[in-house]
Amino acid sequence: MDRSSAATSGVGGAPGTVPWPAELSTWGQEAALLQSLDSMGPDSIPAFNDSALERVGTEIGQRERERASLQRNGENGTDRWAVIFQTACLSRLRRCSQLYIAGRREQIETLVRKNVKVEKEFLSEAEQQFLNSLRPRHGNKSHNPNATKAWHQADADVGELMLEDIAVHVSKGLILRLPLSTGNLMSAEKLAHRVRLPLND
Repeated sequence: MDRSSAATSGVGGAPGTVPWPAELSTWGQEAALLQSLDSMGPDSIPAFNDSALERVGTEIGQRERERASLQRNGENGTDRWAVIFQTACLSRLRRCSQLYIAGRREQIETLVRKNVKVEKEFLSEAEQQFLNSLRPRHGNKSHNPNATKAWHQADADVGELMLEDIAVHVSKGLILRLPLSTGNLMSAEKLAHRVRLPLND
């Protein structure tokens, strides 16, 4: 892939996404990686979580450490293009989370439809509620409205996340509401475990 085209092209034309500035042409590998994620679909989630997410997370962590080191040495430590790159990374993480929620929901529905036992300890609280909504209750096959509400809230949490807030929370190691847990509160340590994101020097 041509470096400049990878760096300057838009993000798949999707609304609310970050276009590539020309200066990112020197970041060819990272820009190409992120652009390759723009066309990802639900089937790409396992590969994304295992490979690309690790690489993006490592890049974010490295930029955070570099910036913190500059600030400790009395320098400004502000790199506008590093911030833009980080924001682009986080927008991909948010999109991955949306696809993750949709993919998990489809997996659960498929298992229930095939009468396969679903082990609840492997589900988040919202996923458990969604699972319960698919099961007949006292002969009534209607969905549990509370479970549906829980999933809608998880989706809303995805849509309402501010990228700047994510960056601040991750860099400071604070508790973060991240939709990878389908709406559950996660500590930064648990987040780091889930996405292999290095938070400390």
